[in-house]
Amino acid sequence: MKIFKLLRIIMVLSFFLLTLSCGISIEKNDTPEQFGELIFNTLKSNDIEKFSNYIPTQEDFKKLLVQSSYDEETKKKSLAGCSEIIKKMNEELIEDFTSVRREAEKAGIDWSKTKFVRVEYEVEKKDDIEIVDIYIIFTYIGLSYKIKLDDCVKSHRGWLPNGYISWEG
Repeated sequence: MKIFKLLRIIMVLSFFLLTLSCGISIEKNDTPEQFGELIFNTLKSNDIEKFSNYIPTQEDFKKLLVQSSYDEETKKKSLAGCSEIIKKMNEELIEDFTSVRREAEKAGIDWSKTKFVRVEYEVEKKDDIEIVDIYIIFTYIGLSYKIKLDDCVKSHRGWLPNGYISWEG
């Protein structure tokens, strides 16, 4: 009887630990350079699932609001509508991801033969939040191309897209 209790406890603890370890997994992206290269690699490999791990969550949104210099009334209003904003942003960023790949393919790009070169950016602070437009520069058969990540924000998880992603050609 005691052995069954012990086995049950071990199973419950194992399940609990497994559940804790299955959270959103994101690679290190402390700098705009790391984030730009990471997003390029998700586009190159068409890994929309990995890309979606970088879409801001409701928790990210709340933490950014708390660190911002917005007044309390603005913070409360923003929090009230944040679940709808996050849902819409998620849909739009996934759509942008697909659109960038489609536009690149229309331009004749074979993603498997592309090479990341660098990112260009300039960080600014708005309301105590670090924001940056990141331009991903990559090559394909010797020609340079550009993708824009608009209004990325620095969060507790690293850099996250907060605007749109577009093919700049």
